[in-house]
Amino acid sequence: MASKRRKSRKAEGAAPDKQKSADRRFAIAIFGSAIALWASFPPVGLSLLAWIAPAGWIYVAKTEAKITRRGWWALWASGALFWLATLQGIRLAYWPLHFGWLALSLFLAIYTPLFVVIARRLTGQFAGGKLPMYLAAPVSWVACELARAWILTGFAACGLAHSQVAFPVVIQIADQLGTYGVSFVMILTCAAVVELCLAARAGKLRQAFVPAAAASVCITGMLAYGVWKLSEADQMLLAQSDDPPLLDALLVQENTPTVFDSGRSGKDLQEAYFRYLDTTRQAVRKHGIPDLVVWPESTFGGGLPYVLPDRPSPIPALPARSSEERQADLQILDSNFKAGVFYTLRAARGEEMQGPIVESPKTPHLLVGTTVVRITPDEDQKYNSALFINPRGEVAGQYDKMHAVMFGEYFPLGVLLKPLRDMYPITIFTGSEPQAFEVGETRVAPNICFESMVPRLISRQVRELAARGASPDVIANLSNDSWFRGSSMLDHHLACTILTAVENRRPVIVAANTGISAQIDGSGRVLQRSKRKTATAILAQPRADSRPGLVQAVGYPLAWLCGLVSFIACLPFGSRFSQADAM
Repeated sequence: MASKRRKSRKAEGAAPDKQKSADRRFAIAIFGSAIALWASFPPVGLSLLAWIAPAGWIYVAKTEAKITRRGWWALWASGALFWLATLQGIRLAYWPLHFGWLALSLFLAIYTPLFVVIARRLTGQFAGGKLPMYLAAPVSWVACELARAWILTGFAACGLAHSQVAFPVVIQIADQLGTYGVSFVMILTCAAVVELCLAARAGKLRQAFVPAAAASVCITGMLAYGVWKLSEADQMLLAQSDDPPLLDALLVQENTPTVFDSGRSGKDLQEAYFRYLDTTRQAVRKHGIPDLVVWPESTFGGGLPYVLPDRPSPIPALPARSSEERQADLQILDSNFKAGVFYTLRAARGEEMQGPIVESPKTPHLLVGTTVVRITPDEDQKYNSALFINPRGEVAGQYDKMHAVMFGEYFPLGVLLKPLRDMYPITIFTGSEPQAFEVGETRVAPNICFESMVPRLISRQVRELAARGASPDVIANLSNDSWFRGSSMLDHHLACTILTAVENRRPVIVAANTGISAQIDGSGRVLQRSKRKTATAILAQPRADSRPGLVQAVGYPLAWLCGLVSFIACLPFGSRFSQADAM
């Protein structure tokens, strides 16, 4: 009897040790995935690590018979660790964005346990059978990437595919399957590696044959397609070698401060405007007069807005300004805008601000970022816009940003954030339709700032313009990334823009205040890029590329299919989730 009691006490003592070991293994797996995935992106940039970084989360989804409430919170915390570290550059703009950084990161962290939930449900009883983990994991991951690209206006940056932009051969399938297709193959491969490791540990390698074969086929297909499309692009470029480029576009980059750094006088913004003139003038003298000069978002006019000429009469009074005083103010603004256009056109011909007008063979068009104000009888509406100015100095077109940035251009959550909204009244109205501006025979479709981080918006714009008979030849992104102080947010932004080029098979030019400005071809290859936080200019000479693709035609059917399957799996009748999973 004494011997049995000793054995019983020994077994009872071993149980807590076994549980501690399991908990330690669980924590190492999920937080290891978070750290590895963070290291896959800039500033560390170990891109290939992204292929196996989610392995810990997949391992937990496959092997854990029971995930406790504490375990689910730990999964969320691992997601929070990844997003807080990856997006820390957001907080650098001004102090309210510390709140935005925390709120966004903690919200995005929800998708980590959600990924595990959906993957576990898909590997349960679903549609009369079970999906193996090497299929359940990519379906679940892509569904989560799709959801976060839409919910709360969407945040699609730092998807798994964005870690691979340094390898153009890998991302070519994005023209057919979107960034989601690249992510699908990567997660399928990662899940196959997990299956292989588990099978090897159990001495049952044969069980990993199908996952390994599926991953091999997908990777081979991805790389073969990539080689083909890059070869096709090279042949197309060779065929165009005797033809001029679509246009010569001068992408000007300086270091205009944000509105929160410039002070109430706006003197710093005016000085930055003159630096942009100088940089433009020097670049034109170096490269010659281009067809188009592009200035980044909100850099034109020295902080003064362009007020649309269609105004009510009389001008509505404001609490601090009478109608007559506002009319006088508007006359000054109109005069300043005309002078700004005049000086910018002179700089675009390589001329000094003062002195005789030099006879020039041509005068370029301007595409400049500025604030536009529309005065209505009820209110003054501010837009973040790109103005297209012809060589005669006339505003020939206007694109209003269609996708506002949370905490940067509006505050969400209604009355909850009213104090911040009162302190920083930065609400921006949004535009309703895309635009394509003609420079000679070339159509240029602008977007502004983080819009290039919303792939569904850009692909929709391309489709809408094509339906209007104005299919763009070049996509132009005007951005002001001075908010992020040269942090890795600039790299994340550029990565999204690179995949935008591939998805839509259009060359993309980027003019970014403080950088990173770039010329990207329709295969996602960065032909030129600037250094961050420097004054410089890039002469971009994009070549035609309008190869068709599924994304241009219909959007993202693979992602929506994964989303639909995952949604059905989460319905009460869609799958029998293990009762051992206690939330």
